[in-house]
Amino acid sequence: MGKYKNTYCNPIKIEDYPKGYHGNPHRSLADPSVLYYDGKWYMYPSYEMAYVSEDFKTWNHVRISPNDLYWAPTIWVYKNKFYIMGRDPYMVYVGDNPLGPFEPIGELKYRNGEKLLAGDAMFFVDDDERVYLYWTIGPHSIMGVEMNPETMIDAISDPVELIHFNPEHEWEKFGARNQDNKVGWMEGSWMKKAGKRYFLIYSGCATQFGTYAMGAYYSDKGPLEGFIYQENSPICSEKHGLARGGGHGCVVDGPNDTMWIFYTIPVSYSNPYERMLGMDKIELDENGLLERVRITDTPQFCAACEDVKENGTDTGLYPLTVSMPTKASSYIEGRNPIYATDENLQTWWQPKDNDTEKSLTINLGGEYKVSSMRVIWRDVNIDYEKGILPGAFQYKISLSMDGETFQTVVDKSKNGEDYLIDYETFDETEAKYARLEILGSPKGISAGVIDFTVFGVRA
Repeated sequence: MGKYKNTYCNPIKIEDYPKGYHGNPHRSLADPSVLYYDGKWYMYPSYEMAYVSEDFKTWNHVRISPNDLYWAPTIWVYKNKFYIMGRDPYMVYVGDNPLGPFEPIGELKYRNGEKLLAGDAMFFVDDDERVYLYWTIGPHSIMGVEMNPETMIDAISDPVELIHFNPEHEWEKFGARNQDNKVGWMEGSWMKKAGKRYFLIYSGCATQFGTYAMGAYYSDKGPLEGFIYQENSPICSEKHGLARGGGHGCVVDGPNDTMWIFYTIPVSYSNPYERMLGMDKIELDENGLLERVRITDTPQFCAACEDVKENGTDTGLYPLTVSMPTKASSYIEGRNPIYATDENLQTWWQPKDNDTEKSLTINLGGEYKVSSMRVIWRDVNIDYEKGILPGAFQYKISLSMDGETFQTVVDKSKNGEDYLIDYETFDETEAKYARLEILGSPKGISAGVIDFTVFGVRA
């Protein structure tokens, strides 16, 4: 596994990406709500729940009930009880542990008894055990209200608007270039308290764009008043590379006194709601404000590493295959081999179906010490209605000094695990060439390679 065994890479490796809701058949995860509890991370994203990480680098699927709360689930803990809800049907559920089973309590209500349709709801429990609800009234507002902690469904104050779309905040404006100064799709609220300061985090500009991002307001007065715009917003944003966007997510405390931000990465090939997930460490600056996150798409030391707090997460490893000379055993028209190395989630290399080799060989342009790799697959021909379902891909990764004799460093020839995104580490190996061999794919699925990257440093 090598010295980089305790690392992860964005988009993060997650087991069993589920079926997305809209448009052409595809898989998607988005809008993560994450709980760090008893040494584990529990993730509740849109489309399917839940995902658990014990090593802080891979996420295993644990199917719970209810399994799908449509969009933007949220999780919170109150007096040793665990509560969840999602956007539809706006029902609150309670259980005795993070994975349930959960039982319905009821639907949210205003003080006057009317139904409270809290889109992208987020519940926050303050240090004094008072409970607050934050939600979206699209496309312009983030709202807040205090809730009755004994019922969890009844508002006990009048709602207040805490954030309103401001076109002077360029990043909030709708569009791929933030071109629409009339609309800002305000969503994905998340409350994080650090010390005595409240941070109300939110997303803007819409989930399908590379400009998707998160910003923040802060208050020293309370959870429903006195919020001031953080001038360094967006605090989570990236317009280039594989891990673009950085919208709708959460900020949570992790191990070793660290704090982490989880976010949504747009893919938007099959439809606007095709998405992946990422995470990075976030800190407070010298003024006690949330620092702007540098979204990463290279290997990072994980939260479990004891020196991450002081030394950061960056491993110093470089992607070695980006736009380098690439040779494929074959490719179908329009799916050229360069598309496996162009840092674009909307393109992929695809070998011909009758190709018996199905390989991709990349000249690294020099001698490097290579120690990890990432593959992102495209399930070509996936069709849930016809029974053509996603599953495990089988493959090998090999390295070479001369382009002729290759040494296998990752052998997934008997792989039975379904990872749409796979990231693996291995002992540091000197190489000038890297090769991916596709050995098998799910029945009816043609394998497309959105990304093949090896990471390392110059020898």
